[in-house]
Amino acid sequence: MKLGMPDIGTGMELKLESTIIGAVAMLAPFIARIPGTAAHGADWFWSYASGPLLLAFIAVFSLIPAAVLIGLLTMFGTGRLRFVMGMGAMTAANLILHAQLDLASDPQAAIALVIFPVLAAFCAAIGYYAGWIIAAVLGR
Repeated sequence: MKLGMPDIGTGMELKLESTIIGAVAMLAPFIARIPGTAAHGADWFWSYASGPLLLAFIAVFSLIPAAVLIGLLTMFGTGRLRFVMGMGAMTAANLILHAQLDLASDPQAAIALVIFPVLAAFCAAIGYYAGWIIAAVLGR
């Protein structure tokens, strides 16, 4: 018997979850820039979209935490609480980290575009396992 809430399914439901996770992970870095545009200006917002290569780089690297979360859901099972907690932790990490990054401030600032997905993947795994533990404690 698995720990956690009853599975929300496999197959089609897991494909839907994977699509949602991937879409949110790819869009979160760009959505995180919107609130800071008033303070930093439009150039700060568009610094993530300065060219198609940078856009693709950010989108592909943003899929790293999504791949980790999808892998956890595939290997250890899906559950509503595990999905929501993992997704929430991944999204929160992406939004917080990318909202503060100013690529024009320092030549080394671009290194953060490689480090942030690793941190977000770590947060997604912590959220997933926290959801698993909470579901087990609640007896679901």
